[in-house]
Amino acid sequence: MRLQRALARAGVASRRAAEELITDGKVRIDGKVATLGMKVDPAKQKITVGGRAVKPQEVAHGFIFFPGEAKKAKELRLQLKAVDTGKVYSLILKF
Repeated sequence: MRLQRALARAGVASRRAAEELITDGKVRIDGKVATLGMKVDPAKQKITVGGRAVKPQEVAHGFIFFPGEAKKAKELRLQLKAVDTGKVYSLILKF
């Protein structure tokens, strides 16, 4: 996969922001400065951003998102349903 996608999946930055980090020279692959569009294997190669290691993460699969509802001005309620088990997870986001 391309480096900017790997950084986005790991939660470092969005793809566009990851492109800026790469062009600024802040990203290294196995100790070498990365270039835009490089192909990487996060499981086999060490990726660092600003000297800090990036752990590879997978995107959550198997969930269905249901639109939320706002009962208060500072609260949003969401529901996620696991596809395989059918279990519903409720989230309350307060801000």
